[in-house]
Amino acid sequence: MTDATALLQGETWLKLDINAIDPRRALAPLHFFSDHPKLTDLLLRHGARPDIRCKGCLPLDSAIGHLSVAAKFGLHDDGASAG
Repeated sequence: MTDATALLQGETWLKLDINAIDPRRALAPLHFFSDHPKLTDLLLRHGARPDIRCKGCLPLDSAIGHLSVAAKFGLHDDGASAG
């Protein structure tokens, strides 16, 4: 089990609201990590709501934005340049 999984399952002394909006970034965790497929999957499996809008956008909008930037600069999933 990873630390993130333990945290999301309430197995640590820390308490986490998986849908809380970070006041500094004005983003929910699903928006913030939308460019990390494994974290996105983990968040969704533990109750992250994909219908929360932050800055007028859904998490899917954030993911599409990340993909657009990666495609523009020729980046792979690991951030390495294609060329």
